[in-house]
Amino acid sequence: MSSARSSAAGIATGALVLAGIVGFGVGLPKVAADPVVALPTLPDEVGGLQAVATIDPEAVGFTDADARANFEQVAAGADENDAEAADALAEQYGAAAVRMYVDASALQEALSGGSIAQVTATVVPGEAGLLMTNGPYQAANYQLREIDGHHCAVLSRSGYSATGEESATYQVECRTSVDGVTYDVSTYGMAPEDASAALDDLVAGSGA
Repeated sequence: MSSARSSAAGIATGALVLAGIVGFGVGLPKVAADPVVALPTLPDEVGGLQAVATIDPEAVGFTDADARANFEQVAAGADENDAEAADALAEQYGAAAVRMYVDASALQEALSGGSIAQVTATVVPGEAGLLMTNGPYQAANYQLREIDGHHCAVLSRSGYSATGEESATYQVECRTSVDGVTYDVSTYGMAPEDASAALDDLVAGSGA
């Protein structure tokens, strides 16, 4: 594993969920044997979060040379992860685009072991299919919902903040299709309504 991939993996275990939500492929559209689809270019920002590779390390507090170099390795690893994920999906769906976005303002905290809001955007050709991240059986911590016109799967985990207040951490997947292209967001650390809004932002930012 390269040093860039190692750095990215280190952040993943502490704060970022680089692989997206388990079960993403369930219900994605099946593609014709010889698709001719021009997928949109994914935007640099989605839902107020920034693509990892576009973040200026100095602007988010990585001011010394070692810190900048470490973050550049992380960004390179994130780019490589995105490319590998897109290639794997393209084998199934004919084409794919993947990009990860994070809350740049929280990166310092994340590198110290804190949590960070994240969106993984995925685009493939075809009409959106059934969305059931963890299957059809709902529970108190797993719901299939329609949020602002989008089909979403919502996983929640209860906990307590540093001040002792009860809180919930959400992992949400929302999906839609526009003009024969499916747009999917897998989010971590965002409220369900914000995840749905991020999907709208992805579609608009992609020029659909």
